[in-house]
Amino acid sequence: MTDPTSGASAASTELGVVDPIRIPGLGRARGTWRRLPTLARVFVALAILDYPLRFLHVGGLFSFIDLEVPITLLWGLTHTAIVLLPVALLLRQPAAPATHPLIFRGAIAVALVELLSDYSFVISPDFSSNLELWTVLRLLMAAARTAGYLAIGVGLLRL
Repeated sequence: MTDPTSGASAASTELGVVDPIRIPGLGRARGTWRRLPTLARVFVALAILDYPLRFLHVGGLFSFIDLEVPITLLWGLTHTAIVLLPVALLLRQPAAPATHPLIFRGAIAVALVELLSDYSFVISPDFSSNLELWTVLRLLMAAARTAGYLAIGVGLLRL
């Protein structure tokens, strides 16, 4: 049924009552989800799973959610945006793995390092007690993150 005042169509009854169960934008979100490649879906799932694990402090993870310090939510949003970088690239350019492999691989490297940097302590608690091992791990993560950003930069220069 079309609303004569707005010109928009909506699922409604003969009396003009819109379906109360309808969620605005759900169809568009489903279409976007179906267009995503499997790798992008994995990154979306990891980004979503990251929040409850941090909120529950699994393995002593730092939680983004501290209601006494609301600015911590912004850090959580930037963390999530970096994790979703490959997803944004694939949404914008679905053929990115073939057409821009350096940018795509760099985005994956940066996202994985961002996602896994805090989980190393959950996997092996020895990292927090052994200073040398912790330092080597942090240096390797910094090198991987730097290599990812350099790959993105070089790939963008080649465009």
